Amino acid sequence: MQLTPFRSLIDQYEIILFDSYGVIKNYDGIIGGAEKTLEYIHQHQKKYRVLTNDASSSPERLSDKFIKNGIQILPHRIITSGMMARNFLETKTISGKVLY
Repeated sequence: MQLTPFRSLIDQYEIILFDSYGVIKNYDGIIGGAEKTLEYIHQHQKKYRVLTNDASSSPERLSDKFIKNGIQILPHRIITSGMMARNFLETKTISGKVLY
């Protein structure tokens, strides 16, 4: 298997999506190298978003957690599964009761 360094790929994309759990953090905190990767992206002014299945927390709360753990991810860069479900329900024609 051939591995390609991440830094050599970022210029090929307009926006980069990161999964929060397993890529930026895990059960033990921030994953080593995540800080440097995001610093590099900031320096090169690349757009990115962090995706998470955590529907129980707002982007503001998740951002606070990242910042307390030493990594600068602002709320406008976080997309939660709850946000996506809400968007879907608001923009699609659905009749009846919905449980999610």
